[in-house]
Amino acid sequence: MLNKDTHDYDYSNLVYTYDYSTSTWSALELGDDTVPPRQNIEGVIDNSGIIYIFGGFNATDLINEKGYLYNDMNILNTVSSTWKTLSISGSLPNKCSHYTANILPNGIIVYIGGIEKVSYGVNFTLVDMNKIKLFDTNKLEWSQMGTTGDAIDPRHYFSSVLTPDGYIIIFGGCTYSTASSSFSSVSPKLARLDTNKDTFEWSIPSGSEENSPPSIYGHTANLYHDFMIITFGFNLYTRLLASSARVYLYNIKSNEWFTTFSPTENKQTTTTTGPNKPPTTTSDAKKSSKSLEIVLGVGISATVFIICITVIVGNTKQSVKDKKQTNQNRQTVLCYDPPKRFLHNSVIIDDRLLIFGGYTNVSTYTYELFYLDLSNSFDNNKITWTLIPEGSLPVFTSRSTAILSLDNSTIYLYGGYMRNKDTHYYDFSNLVYTYNYPTSTWSTPKIGGDIVPARQNMKGVIDNSGIIYIFGGYNVTNLENNTGYIYNDMNILNTVSNTWTTLSISGDLPTVCSEYTADILPSGIIVYIGGITEISAYTTGFTPVNINRIKLFDTKKLEWSQMNATGDQIDSRIYFTSVLTPDGYIIIFGGCTYAATNADLSSVSPKLAMLNTNKNPFEWTIPSNSEENSPPSTYGHTANLYNDFMIITFGFNLDTQLYSSSGQVYLYNIKSNKWVTTFDPSPSKPSPSNTSTFFNPVITSPSSKKSSKSLAIGLGTSIGFNLDTQLYSSSGQVYLYNIKSNKWVTTFDPSPSKPSPSNTSTFFNPVITSPSSKKSSKSLAIGLGTSIGVAVLISFIFITIFVYRRTRARRTDQSRQNPDILEVPGSNRNELY
Repeated sequence: MLNKDTHDYDYSNLVYTYDYSTSTWSALELGDDTVPPRQNIEGVIDNSGIIYIFGGFNATDLINEKGYLYNDMNILNTVSSTWKTLSISGSLPNKCSHYTANILPNGIIVYIGGIEKVSYGVNFTLVDMNKIKLFDTNKLEWSQMGTTGDAIDPRHYFSSVLTPDGYIIIFGGCTYSTASSSFSSVSPKLARLDTNKDTFEWSIPSGSEENSPPSIYGHTANLYHDFMIITFGFNLYTRLLASSARVYLYNIKSNEWFTTFSPTENKQTTTTTGPNKPPTTTSDAKKSSKSLEIVLGVGISATVFIICITVIVGNTKQSVKDKKQTNQNRQTVLCYDPPKRFLHNSVIIDDRLLIFGGYTNVSTYTYELFYLDLSNSFDNNKITWTLIPEGSLPVFTSRSTAILSLDNSTIYLYGGYMRNKDTHYYDFSNLVYTYNYPTSTWSTPKIGGDIVPARQNMKGVIDNSGIIYIFGGYNVTNLENNTGYIYNDMNILNTVSNTWTTLSISGDLPTVCSEYTADILPSGIIVYIGGITEISAYTTGFTPVNINRIKLFDTKKLEWSQMNATGDQIDSRIYFTSVLTPDGYIIIFGGCTYAATNADLSSVSPKLAMLNTNKNPFEWTIPSNSEENSPPSTYGHTANLYNDFMIITFGFNLDTQLYSSSGQVYLYNIKSNKWVTTFDPSPSKPSPSNTSTFFNPVITSPSSKKSSKSLAIGLGTSIGFNLDTQLYSSSGQVYLYNIKSNKWVTTFDPSPSKPSPSNTSTFFNPVITSPSSKKSSKSLAIGLGTSIGVAVLISFIFITIFVYRRTRARRTDQSRQNPDILEVPGSNRNELY
């Protein structure tokens, strides 16, 4: 046990309880016997609420993880909250840990496998799987049984579940070695122990190897209806942690591995009620409290018919909407707990902060895609992540860059350290992957043009014409030693034509650089800050870039320049972030100094600073309140701007030398220049009075939930190719030709073509009514049970309304044949005056 605050070992409390109803943890105060800490044990509980803990390991040397094995039996009475160490006569089993434990209906606890110490002075050894330890909780006696059947490899760090028909199913595990790096797989992966026979018998199900999981250990197994569910663990084949985006499902009835979980397989019916189970059917248990329960009398048939007609006519649109919402919910996993990470990517699309890539340690990469919902308020330490299972990345990647397309529909993922998901070898065969947000699919686009090598530790930006700019970066040439070269070239990816171009730029070029930040201004100038560069062309080694020496690239002139920023003193840094605010400030946060090894990286000061790009030269300032309630010194994180908030996610904490928590984000309010703990999406939703007058392709406004198709139409009409400049025409300008004066004009006035009041009054605007789609089922309260006459009367009313609407609709159709003005149904005619 590690203390959350100090991160030191802490055994002051050995038992904690979780109250599911209140979702709270608490330390349990226990009386009677004193029980020392134990590791690698498994407890079971009997029908009287007694928890049995057998043996286990007690680490006395925490640094070297050395200690002693035990064979005592400690019980915890959950009713009286008291510990007791049982005094048992007779032969005791060998000292043991890493076993599995299951309690049979007769009160016998079955202990299988693990490691044991057979005699003093002898190292630990694996327990023979055919020697089963049995503890009778009724008699408080030990016994041992020799099993029969198929041969099963000894193992530890495996799992077991007890099925309702008396089989104990074991899965996974590994051999024993003094070093975990020497652990190897066992055979078979899965086996069953039949406890119904007088002598327990091992068997290997015939279909248990087909579509089976990889060899894993340290996982968990839980039984739910017909399914044994395997979660997490360590993959012995890849030597990586098992994916958090996947579980393995074993059907205990068909004895097969499944890919789809269905909770309806083994649900109880009214024939399986017991003394503690109410005689309710599965369908009864699944009924919502909001469902419409109608207790009818004599007129039940007619009334049900009327209700069906009402629901069908009035709620068709809502049903379609609910169906779409249901389908959407099926594609996500709420309350997802993602692994901690750094050097990952993040983008914002439609009120969702999407996170992907990065790695949790030097050898474990992640490929899941998940998001934080920004449409609702939340506290920064109470985060709910949602997993998009079908959005998993096609490769493992870190130190890459992700750029969002102009229409917010596509993510372009480029570069980084890439590993093949199947072989886990480095794989740079495809340098660009695209994620289609509407369909939640990854693909590999076919890109022509120049050949661009793999790059790491760079950042891309996109201009208003859909050109992505990638400057310099690092190209690793020796993957074992992680050595390579830094570049200063400018490569552009045209997202319209899907072509690479390495720009040939005359004049002075900047020094080679990587690990910088990049932001594109409304003027088309890209601002590059910080990073590392070579010490000199003749000396090996890198040095931080002076943070005051700002690199500028003009995307219109394709020219480089440099500016020396003024203002407050800011430490040079790498692995930091930056965001561009609507009022022209670039806010940088975090990062670290440069060092040859990660262990020597240190924090920088200040953590946060602002670069005012409205001044010439640019000016650094340190907001006065930026240190108050600030996050710890962090690097390898991401920062995204959403309305008034800069949102910091994940990264590596230099203060604790641990990964930042996945259950917390940090929020900086760019208007008050303060770190805050509560996120509120409402303050900065755009209104006509405060919308920005320029389009910033880097900062996407979450309030604009317009269809990507409508945006594509706008781009298609306003963007072209300028033959004079050989550049795309600006998306910030359109050209106007007045067809009456036959002149080019610079001002657009919509008033001349607006219909006058005289020609709007002749238009018949049909009143289109539709039943409210938001009616709750509770709002329909029908007190019936009186007579058929009431039902007939209601039927007559509905039929009359139906005939009236059909007649009115026909008249409406006739009036639409020769209208004076075409108007969108539902539009407000008062706006014409």
